[in-house]
Amino acid sequence: MSWKNKALEKAKISWGAYFVVVIGFYHFLWHYSNEPYLSWFNLFLSMGIVMILGLFINIPPSEYYQVDGSKIRFQTTGLSMKIKFIYLILGPILILMSLRFTDEAFFSTDIFSIIFEILGLLMFLSAMYMQINKYLKNRNDFIQFDEQKITWQDDQTGIHEVSNADLKSAIVKAKKVLHLELNNGEKHIIKLDELSLTAYAEVIGKELHNRGIAKP
Repeated sequence: MSWKNKALEKAKISWGAYFVVVIGFYHFLWHYSNEPYLSWFNLFLSMGIVMILGLFINIPPSEYYQVDGSKIRFQTTGLSMKIKFIYLILGPILILMSLRFTDEAFFSTDIFSIIFEILGLLMFLSAMYMQINKYLKNRNDFIQFDEQKITWQDDQTGIHEVSNADLKSAIVKAKKVLHLELNNGEKHIIKLDELSLTAYAEVIGKELHNRGIAKP
């Protein structure tokens, strides 16, 4: 197989959303700081903050799935983690670069503010740890569609597959669960969050529809 990575969202739209959010942060910082409107400090700080946010939301694009002809596989790929690692490095670099363009104290000296900053840092590191741990735990899990069947793998329950011809219904509910029901009454409930695939719920639903197997 020759899998190719495809962005969950159109890259242009996702990068566009990134710059819109950066502009929002830029104006927020300008309003609450003593910096002039045209400020390198506000620009680099805004870009760095939103880049770190990109670890948890798909702006800039960081979520990808795999395509090979008519086959499509939804899996937490190593590419996604590499991109998020770049955001983790680039975000703080941009924030540190912003310090070169201001005389204001960036870090607080008030004890309560320092405590909140430390708690914020610990929450960030904790969230990043959970994300990496979830990736390592579910890196082999996937859902795959081809012309004949749906295949999925869960590290806890193994690999499964159902034929498209045997499907009575297939639907994604609440963006977290894929329900499959066969003509013989057999049911499969695939919890997307347990496979680290919640972000792909909408695209999975569209893929079911495009293949003509999205039956409520």
